[in-house]
Formats: sequence, C-alpha cells, structure tokens
Amino acid sequence: MDSLTRMALVGTAQATTTDQTTGTPVDALVAALGDTERERALLLRAGALAIYREAGLVPARRTEPLPDPAPAESLVACSPGAADVVSVLLKHHPELLPEALDRLIAHGQRLPPELVPSVLGGRLSAELRPRLRRVLGARGQWLARFNSAWAWAAEVPVAGEALPADAETLWQEGQPSQRVEVFARLRAAEPARSREWFAATWRREKADMRADLLIALATNLTPEDEPFLEAALDDKVERVRDAAAAVLARMTTSAFVARMTARADAMVTGYTPGALHLANRITWAADFARDGLSNDPPRGTAKSDWLLQQVLGSVPPDHWVQRLGASPADLVIATVGNPYQAALVTGWSRAIRLHGGADWSAPLWDWWVQQDNVPYNSRDLRDAVLAQMPQAEMEARVLSLIDDGYAVWSQIIAA
Repeated sequence: MDSLTRMALVGTAQATTTDQTTGTPVDALVAALGDTERERALLLRAGALAIYREAGLVPARRTEPLPDPAPAESLVACSPGAADVVSVLLKHHPELLPEALDRLIAHGQRLPPELVPSVLGGRLSAELRPRLRRVLGARGQWLARFNSAWAWAAEVPVAGEALPADAETLWQEGQPSQRVEVFARLRAAEPARSREWFAATWRREKADMRADLLIALATNLTPEDEPFLEAALDDKVERVRDAAAAVLARMTTSAFVARMTARADAMVTGYTPGALHLANRITWAADFARDGLSNDPPRGTAKSDWLLQQVLGSVPPDHWVQRLGASPADLVIATVGNPYQAALVTGWSRAIRLHGGADWSAPLWDWWVQQDNVPYNSRDLRDAVLAQMPQAEMEARVLSLIDDGYAVWSQIIAA
C-alpha cells in the first residue's frame, strides 16, 4: 500500500509519517504551492497523481510479433452511412441497437474496423453480445483474444450458427456463457437431447446456471418438458424457482397455468354488462410461493393489487372471453370505476405479452394512453400491448399521438 493511500485511510492526524511523496513530477507541482495544510496537500496530490497516471501512461510495447495474424474477413463491411448510424446509437441510443444490428446481420454485413474498439470497450448490455459478435467480423473476434475484458467476443458461440463439432466438450468444459449458448442452440435443433443434457448435470449445476438453462428451455417447449420444470419449482433458490415458473407460464396446457387460472377465477368471479365482479378479499395463500408469486409488492402497490396482476399475467387472455362471454373491449370498459382497475389492466397486459392477444391490444392500449402518468416500470407493458397490433394499426395509432401532441410519443417510438 502506497503512503498516500495509507495516510488517507488512517487520517493525517494519526499517520506515523508526514511523507506524501509519490516519486513522480506531481511532487514538484504540489511543492510549488508552498505551505499548505496537510489535508489539502494530500487531496491535491492524490488528484494530480490520478490524472498523471491516466494521462501519462506509456503503452506497453510488444517486442515479439503476434502469434497469428487476423484471419481474412468473410463478411462485407457495412456502408459508411450505416456505420455512422451505429456509432450514434452506441453513444446515445443503445436501446435502438438491436434493430440496427439485426439489419446488418440479415444482410450479412459487419462493422468497419474503426468501430470495433468502441464496441469491444463499450458498456453495453449482455443481451446485445450475441448480436454484436456476429457483426464484429473476423478481425474483431481475433482482437478480442488479447484483452481479458473483451473475452465475451472471443468465447461466446455465435447464435444462429450450426452446432459446433465440439459441442459436447463445450457443454462439459466450457465457460458459462459458452455452455448456455451451446445449450440454447441444441435446444432449438434437438429439444429432447437438450433435456437429456440438462437432466444429467442438473444436480451439480450452480444456481445461476440452473436458472439460465431453465430460461433457455423456453424454446421449443413440449409437454415432455413439464415434469422437469415442475420439479424445478421445488428448488431451494428463488431465482431458479422464478425461472421455472416463467417458462411453465408459457405452456397454456400445463398444470401450472391451470393452477393460475383457478386462482384467477376465484379472484374475478363474474361479469355483467358494464361491470366486473371480484372476490371480497384477495389474499395470499400458502401454495402461491411455489409457483413464483411474490407477496412483496413494489412501493405504492397494495398487496391485493399485486397478487391480482401477477395471477392474471399467467392466464391466457382468451380464457376471459370464453368464461365471461364478453369481448376484450367490453371487459376493459367494465373495469371503469372498479377499485382494482389498474391491477386488472396491468395483469391482462402482462398476459398478452406472454401469450399474445391481438384482440386485446387496442382496448388495453387506449387505457394506457389515457393515463396521465405511466410509471417507468410499467412502460414496457404499455409498449408490449402496442406490439401486439397489426403493423398498419400500430403506425396509425402512434401517428395520431404525434398529431395530438401526446407527451411521450418519442418514448413509444424508441421502444
């Protein structure tokens, strides 16, 4: 530990030495200030030293040539205009990057070399990495080998490629990111075999890996997956249970969805034209936790509202049309004046994000747009409702918001 750090930790009054020298030109700079308090001198010296180290670092020089040159590129570089767009999105609008990267991938193009360092060194979400790796090109993946912070670009197999010849070796011995990606690609091609892989290693996997692999099971779900997922609901780790519940919720014929539907029917008891009827009390039950339900609502949300929207979020929306004998528009209108209105609409919005439901999108969207202030953590639900609409209707509704001066239309377009 250097003298400055030691003095800062113990305090200038208790330090056993007054020596603050750093052995750098910073010492002369601080000395030129003349007599000053020890505390002030310490802070000035530490700040100047930090800048000196940042600005005065001499890059290491490699005396030996790199072992292997970068391989030849197999993809065509994108146009300068497209590169400029990606550059702007990297800096200012990362939420729009997935669409831009998908377009490059669809056209078999890569980023130009000058953008590669910005991508490798950028603080971008892990969800973007599979897309980014596909547009880095051979040079980008080669360059990633020489910096441990860029290892994700060199290690993670490219999503969408054929299963590699050493897939089983990667599954048994690879890095976590490699194992998840190889498993996901096997899952897309051979669901039964992927389930065998997972079952064979389930007991020795760490909790985070169990959860990540359960999420990957959501691809190509079959009834044969249900017993495995049901067993995972009894895992000791909450994140694993939540992952299993999230996947089971996608299986409309599963026992999990049947349980959620029974709970929902006990909460929403009936319908008469213009009104929904709900149970007098919506309360927590002992078996709710196993199915991933939470009894700890966000701040400002009542427990009964929180339970209602969670349960409704797992029930296919068409269930309500069949059971209550009313259209989605009639059911949304029937929430007016109901103390559970926000919870009902939120639950249905969660459900169409999970199960789809184009007939529900317009009435739910109209409700969301009429709200003066949509909480930040609910905007993804609002936008998921919009995404269920046919393209032409979606564009027409967003354009009408612009014409009406709707305050957050730009957020919706970005979503």
